Amino acid sequence: MPLPIDEYSKKISVFGKGTKTKLLVVNILKDGEKSYSEIQKNFPRTSKSTLYKYLSELYKGGIIKKRVERTDGRRPLAFYNLNFLAINLSPSGIRDVIDGKNNENSEIFAKVNISVKGKGITLKFSQSRLLNDLLSAGIKIEDAVDVLKELKSGLYEGITTTEIKDMVCEILENDDKKLANIFAVYIDDKLKVNCDNDIEIWTEDEISHKLKDYRKMTEFTGDELKFLSHKIVRDIKKLTLLPTKSLVEEHIKFIAESF
Repeated sequence: MPLPIDEYSKKISVFGKGTKTKLLVVNILKDGEKSYSEIQKNFPRTSKSTLYKYLSELYKGGIIKKRVERTDGRRPLAFYNLNFLAINLSPSGIRDVIDGKNNENSEIFAKVNISVKGKGITLKFSQSRLLNDLLSAGIKIEDAVDVLKELKSGLYEGITTTEIKDMVCEILENDDKKLANIFAVYIDDKLKVNCDNDIEIWTEDEISHKLKDYRKMTEFTGDELKFLSHKIVRDIKKLTLLPTKSLVEEHIKFIAESF
C-alpha cells in the first residue's frame, strides 16, 4: 500500500538509529499487543532508557501504537501494538510513491466511527485489531484484507462482537469453509485443555481465578483480569488449539508474575 511521499519518508527515517533493535521490536509486535515488560525481556543488553527512546520514536513515526492503563495506586502500564505497515523499498515501489499512486487499500483502513458492544463494555470498532486477529488465526493477509473490504458495508452503530464474528465467518466460508472454522475456534473465548485422559473447557472467568491464585503481589483489578485472561487464551491458541494442562498453567503463572 504506497504511502504519500512525506509519510513514506517519515516512516523510513524512524529506523535511522537503533535499526536492528527497532526491526526486532516490529517483528515481536507482529504477533499482537505486548506490554513494555514483555518487549524488554527480548533485549537484556539494552538499557531501559534506550529501549523507551526507541519505542517512543517508533510510536511518533507511526510504526507502532501505544496504549496506557492507569490504575489507582499502581504505576501506569504501557502496551504496544503494530500499526498497519507497508513500506515497499523496491524501485517500482519507490517510484509509485513519488508518482503519487495510492493503493485502493488505503480506504480499507480508514477509521470506522462506530461503537461495538461486547462483554458488558462498549468500544470503538478497530479494523487493525480485527486484522491482527485474522492474521493470528492463520488467515493469509490477502484473505484478511478481503474480509475487511466486505465487512465494512455491513457494520452499524451498536453492533455486537458476536455479530461481527458471525459476519467474518460467513465471509470466510464463502471462500473456504475451513478458514471460517479456523477463525471461529481462534476467536472463541474458551480454551480446550488436554488434562491427561480428559479434555476440559476452560473459560476466561476460570483463567481469571487461576491468575488471582498465582498472584503474589497486589491484586489485579477486574479490568486487568479481563484483559489478561483474554490475552492468555489468545497467546495459547497461537501455539496450539489443544494445549496440555501444564502448558496453560505455566503460562498463567508467567503472566501473573510478569504484570
